[in-house]
Formats: sequence, C-alpha cells, structure tokens
Amino acid sequence: PVDVLVMVAERGLKIRISNIEFAFDSANLTPAALPILKRVADILDRYSSYDVLVEGHTDDIGEEEYNLALSEKRSKSVMDYLVSRGIGPERLAFRGMGETAPFIPNTSAENRRRNRRVEFLLIRKEGP
Repeated sequence: PVDVLVMVAERGLKIRISNIEFAFDSANLTPAALPILKRVADILDRYSSYDVLVEGHTDDIGEEEYNLALSEKRSKSVMDYLVSRGIGPERLAFRGMGETAPFIPNTSAENRRRNRRVEFLLIRKEGP
C-alpha cells in the first residue's frame, strides 16, 4: 500500500509526493509511479469539493529555464493521468515550478532526489 498524507497548508490542503518517478530528462511516468497516482486519484475522489493544482518541481541541476519547462511537462503528465482515472478536468490545473521552491537545500544527491517532486494543492471550490 502507498501512504499518502494530506496536510493543511496556507492555501488549502496539500499532498507532497517525492517518489512519483519519471525517466531521466523525460515527462513520461514510469510504471512505479502509477500505483502512487492511483492512490492520489482515490483521495481526490474523496475531496470532491476541492479543485486541484498539480505542481511539478525539479532539483537545481541544469538550466533554470529548462527545468521550468520540464517541471511543467511533468505536472501536465500527472494531470493527464488523473483525468484518465476519472478526475474531472474542470477540477484540475497544472503548473511547473522548476527549481524555484526546493523542499530542502540541494546540497546532496539525496536532497536533490527529494526536491524532484510533485505537489497537489487542494483548494476549496468557491460557490453557494
């Protein structure tokens, strides 16, 4: 089983996952990422009163502009997968953050691995 934690954040709720894997220099999800994303889709079903912003992050290796574009492609891949699992596309948006918001300092290979992540911000829908 995959443990996914939903945390309270300043803009709503947040799910941070460091082990959604991509092939090197690629936005294609690896087979290991699919069970994790299936679990995220199940959680998002339970939070149907929230819209979801998928944020992709990279480490600091490479050019900043390249990392921004790669993180955007990766977050779009994750969003597309969630749509394929039945999450309504009207609830979803994606954004690449590149290397601009590291979780921890990029001072070691392990820290860089942990900074290559996807976060899901759950924002309560406005309405009646």
